[in-house]
Amino acid sequence: MDKNEKIFSRRQMLEMAIGFGGLTIFGGSVFAQQTERLATPEVGMGPFYPMLKPLEPNFQGFAVVTTDREGRYRFKTIKPGAYPISPTAQRPPHIHFDVEGKANRLMSQMFFPDEPLNEKDNLFLDLRSQSEKTAAAVIAQSLAPTREIEKDAMLLGWDIVLLNG
Repeated sequence: MDKNEKIFSRRQMLEMAIGFGGLTIFGGSVFAQQTERLATPEVGMGPFYPMLKPLEPNFQGFAVVTTDREGRYRFKTIKPGAYPISPTAQRPPHIHFDVEGKANRLMSQMFFPDEPLNEKDNLFLDLRSQSEKTAAAVIAQSLAPTREIEKDAMLLGWDIVLLNG
């Protein structure tokens, strides 16, 4: 097994929906962007840092998908790595989302469940200070694996609700 096989063996399947007021949004646009797993300034952080060498040359770092008739979207990726933001702090693994419905747009970050660095992240702690419900809304939920995903993959769910669709 080469180093990339080992690093990228834990894939994530994200299955989510966008909606508003209990209604789903057909044809919504979902843009997701993230770093590589185990990315560091020395190793690389994907295509948004072109001066740095990525671990996986085929890693694109982003995806754009359109929701189906039930407002669902799905993509497969790797769990992003934490990265340093100062000599004493780092961001936890997360994925940036830019979601457009028919009337609204939302930019947010999805955090991973059971991630110890969440509790040290200033953005996450700020959301928690607003309410536990707000903090819980940005954490994906672990779902039971299905036959559609690899044996070693995780299935996560994260629903996005737009104010007016």
